[in-house]
Amino acid sequence: MTEAFSDGSQAHSVYGYDAATGTLKWSVPLDGSIQPLATLNGILYLGVDHIQPSASGSIYIGSGSVYALRASDGGELWHYDTPAGVSIPVVANDTVYLSLAHEDSNYPGDQAIIALNARNGHLRWVQSTLADIIDQPEPAVSQQFVYVSMAGDQVAILRIADGKRVWTFTVGGTAAGDSERIVLTVVE
Repeated sequence: MTEAFSDGSQAHSVYGYDAATGTLKWSVPLDGSIQPLATLNGILYLGVDHIQPSASGSIYIGSGSVYALRASDGGELWHYDTPAGVSIPVVANDTVYLSLAHEDSNYPGDQAIIALNARNGHLRWVQSTLADIIDQPEPAVSQQFVYVSMAGDQVAILRIADGKRVWTFTVGGTAAGDSERIVLTVVE
């Protein structure tokens, strides 16, 4: 059995260790800061953010990648490049779901939810008409829907099959504000 870890929030490598002995089995350098891992059936799914400088000299997450690696040896099965930073991947229904959000306000159009085929990384659908997606936390997924946290205390519900928006609602109670995040969990 292999345990896989990244080396911190600004990590650029992922490591696989023998779970019984703690011996390093493999390491894979990647092209950016690694988000926490998702695993399913011996495959590691990783979101990677690419840090870039802006014209004003500040640093922001400008693009991202999603990787599928074999847990047994770290071998790359596929990767998919994105135009914006990525959330933690959520794997369900043989699909990898992620939210994308560009940190540079000069590029507000780079916000979307994407669904990738978990076996080959091919794009299944993209929903880019959502405004103000919050890329952390990751979307929540049920058997029929994807739930997306958005700014302004809003939650969008998308169909699993095609990413079409079914409904949007505002969370009641005390307003969280645009800087707060709504944590979504699905219980079935």
